[in-house]
Amino acid sequence: MNSSMLNRRKFVKIVAVGTGITTCGVIGVNATGKVDYSNPAYLYWNKNSPGALENEHYLVLCAALAASAHNTQPWRFDISENTIDVYADLKRNLGEADKERRLMALSVGCALENIHVAANYLGLQPEILLQPDNNFLNTGFAAKVKLTQGGKVAVSSEKFNAIFNRQTTRAMYLDEPIDDKFITKLKQLNNLENIDLHLFTDDLSRNTINSVHAEAVKSFVEDDSAYQDSLAWWRYSREELLDKRDGISIYTSAAPNLIKQYFKYSVTGDDMSGDFGRKGESDLMLKLFPSTPLWAAITTTEPGLSTRLNGGRLLERLYLSCTENQYRIMPITYATEQPRYAQQLISTLKLDKAKELLSIVRIGKSDLLERAVRRPLSDIIV
Repeated sequence: MNSSMLNRRKFVKIVAVGTGITTCGVIGVNATGKVDYSNPAYLYWNKNSPGALENEHYLVLCAALAASAHNTQPWRFDISENTIDVYADLKRNLGEADKERRLMALSVGCALENIHVAANYLGLQPEILLQPDNNFLNTGFAAKVKLTQGGKVAVSSEKFNAIFNRQTTRAMYLDEPIDDKFITKLKQLNNLENIDLHLFTDDLSRNTINSVHAEAVKSFVEDDSAYQDSLAWWRYSREELLDKRDGISIYTSAAPNLIKQYFKYSVTGDDMSGDFGRKGESDLMLKLFPSTPLWAAITTTEPGLSTRLNGGRLLERLYLSCTENQYRIMPITYATEQPRYAQQLISTLKLDKAKELLSIVRIGKSDLLERAVRRPLSDIIV
């Protein structure tokens, strides 16, 4: 290992002792620094009314604010009057880190849920027609959404506004129990066919999940193909982040400004590809897992595109409900995308009916972090 790598690690270790951080994250306070939210990359987060946009275009804007794996935003939309065709953008994938494109399908499902919520809020009735698996595999065509006047479901302004406040919060969560009333709300979210939602707050289940994930993250960072394909979505500077308007970075983590500046000027692609990046990711996750008071798992009894899309819809419902109730959420994909660990969780947690583990997320209390960037509508509407 070269001397610059050793010096870099020594620097991070020294700062870690003083501020309670790992190489890629923070334990405790959030000090994100100033962000220019007037930049076009952030403007959609403030667009909580259609303004001059037609309904179909506004619904796509809401869809584009949905959660997606590594902020890949792997979607595109074909608009006609009262109809939105929703596609997965097959080029925007995580490669070996998402071999079955499960995470891509879940992401598109999250976008569908935002369309559903926003359409109802606008007084529209969305009919979501999921497409056959072969359509998705060949062209990315996932769903057709038909819009008619007269939404049947009343959507509160709090739920609608959650679309614009939602985020993946990669931080330590407070060591406090989850409110029972909130647990009850979460249990009521799922009415989707062949989809099950499981909630875990007991120590035995949480320790089991933490233990399996500890093994899974170690296996992931040692898998060069999966790790490198995932790393392709890492943005090294704020300039790169604002230019590409996708991906993840140190800026949307809970790291303090000192570490963000250090990453900007001192951390290279070679560093992140090597031991520095791999150990940093592993160390961070091993801090985050035990700070999780509630784990939620989404499973299906009938694996396929439709259930993965519906799994994504339920995942986005979790996001919106957490946001409404001042909780934070973060999907963890290390186990779901490695069959050995997915099956281990299904078995040890006694998810007897489950044939596929679609998603598992950590939920708790924390400060909001910096917002994620978003691609322009011109890039996602075909």
